[in-house]
Amino acid sequence: YVVLPLFGPSSVRNIFGRAGGMFLSPTYHFAPGVEVGGALTVTDQVNDTSFIVDDIAQMDDSTIDKYESVRDFYGQYREVLVNK
Repeated sequence: YVVLPLFGPSSVRNIFGRAGGMFLSPTYHFAPGVEVGGALTVTDQVNDTSFIVDDIAQMDDSTIDKYESVRDFYGQYREVLVNK
């Protein structure tokens, strides 16, 4: 388990998967520059985060150790994805 700036929680395996996905993404090949690709990535992350703002606020109010809670929730999330 690792937390990446701008990308959020991840695992070592997922980091390599994201890197491979980046190279397979059409925006990587057709974007006019690194800035556009970076802007698209940040925009996508902000959009994903906007759907869970209320959940994050509720977690902040109800937990003492935010890092531990995020780690546990991320582990549960990954387990659900694996078992699908």
